[in-house]
Amino acid sequence: MRSALALLLVLAAPAAAPALALAQGDPWAVRPDPVARGQQLLKLLDEAPESEEGLRALIGGVGLARALELAATRSARERSWQAHFVEGRLWTARARHERAEASFQLALGAGAKAPKLLGWIGEELVRAGRVPRAEAFLRKWLPRRNDDAIALGLAVRIALSRRDAAGALKAQKRLCELQPGNVQVRIVHARLLRERGAVDEAAKEFEAALKLFAPSGTTKAEKEPERDTALECQILLEHGALLELLERFDEAIKHYRRGLALTAKGRWAHRELESRILKSFERRGAFAELEQEARAMLKADAKSALALKVLAERAAKTSKPGDAIGYYARYLKLAPTDHTARGELLFLLSRAGRYREAVEHARELWLRHASQPRYLLEYGTTLAAAREKAQAIRVLRDGIARFQKDADGLQLLASGLDGLEDSEGVKLAFTALCKLEGAEKEHTRAWGSYLWGKGKHADAMKLWAKLLGASPGRLDYERWVEVILEENVLRERSFRSTLLEEVKRGLGRYPGHSGLVSLARQLGL
Repeated sequence: MRSALALLLVLAAPAAAPALALAQGDPWAVRPDPVARGQQLLKLLDEAPESEEGLRALIGGVGLARALELAATRSARERSWQAHFVEGRLWTARARHERAEASFQLALGAGAKAPKLLGWIGEELVRAGRVPRAEAFLRKWLPRRNDDAIALGLAVRIALSRRDAAGALKAQKRLCELQPGNVQVRIVHARLLRERGAVDEAAKEFEAALKLFAPSGTTKAEKEPERDTALECQILLEHGALLELLERFDEAIKHYRRGLALTAKGRWAHRELESRILKSFERRGAFAELEQEARAMLKADAKSALALKVLAERAAKTSKPGDAIGYYARYLKLAPTDHTARGELLFLLSRAGRYREAVEHARELWLRHASQPRYLLEYGTTLAAAREKAQAIRVLRDGIARFQKDADGLQLLASGLDGLEDSEGVKLAFTALCKLEGAEKEHTRAWGSYLWGKGKHADAMKLWAKLLGASPGRLDYERWVEVILEENVLRERSFRSTLLEEVKRGLGRYPGHSGLVSLARQLGL
């Protein structure tokens, strides 16, 4: 076929020498006959009618219009499936799809012994954007041509695009029967079975695919075929996962160990296989085997981050904080961006009273999450626990400017500064809160409640007075009455006159205000 295509391309190339001779006035130059050349190109296409290069050579050699004319004459004369098929392809190139499909129908009728014809026609229609028509052709002809592997593969793809899992599985099963030695075909079949919930059958299909990687019947003199280890590892991973679903854990681990022997340390596949082994033990509660496996991995590779993390987690869960701290510290040197693990280490160090070491990790978490105030608060409180109170206050105060537009962040910082007994810092945080647009009164009220709880009643009353202002509205009085009742201000008799005065002013503006009327009754008005 290659020699025929090469000759076809040569014939299609422009005749440079005769053209040059004509330009120079050579009397012996003969202009090539395009009809004869087109007929010869069509005859060569009989050997590879699906060839893209051949079709381009034909169109480039004689032009699409002449090629169509010659192909139509030839197909009418010979009535072979090759002639009809090539004519259909030319009509497709001309975007005359109805004519193309008519030629394809004739080709299928004449090509009973052409095993790949239906698949080629389907692919032509798909390339032309005629997917529904390709589907119609397959629906009509595939029952009579179910040995066409190309058509079956196309049917699978179209069915999947239509989300027709049953149709895809049916076509793929037949394709698997036709090509039992094709690993990719078996993998797709197994995956389709898995998606349909047929886990047992899918596992058997993956097992059959794996057997194709173990050549048998070869002698020592024969060279063993090269194995696609990446594909084999992928099958081992997928098959192992199915075996675990079937609770065949020992078989799954054997698969994973087989994959480890095929992969290099440090590669993704190797790490994934190790992870699967450890998770398999953990999933079934075999914690002694889990720790034993992790220690074996660590012995084989002292920089196994996966083994270190597993051992750290197991030590933390089995009340061995010293071991857990050691494993986590080693693990974080290998995986410094694992913030969850760093948080666990910070917790363990703090619980053990090792605050000086904890500060380093709290600071690292804050630097890596600089947009989240809770990490700044944790850093500050850890500093304070390490007897670095002045630095802790300075760190939290610096955060007020950073989070000056973040209400939640400012509230967290106010809480942290209050815990450090920094009243001036708390004031700075609440001052920033009260500057937030649209929430001034809400935070003013909260600031007043904080001061009231600290026993600074006069300062709190001054802040709550700001809720009313010079010209308070009905809603302002509702908020004011609510906070007065909520904080039990009535119990403080020293503020009775202040309350009476404000209630009278409010009732003068809003005589029927229910909150003010209720408060007035409680004051004895």
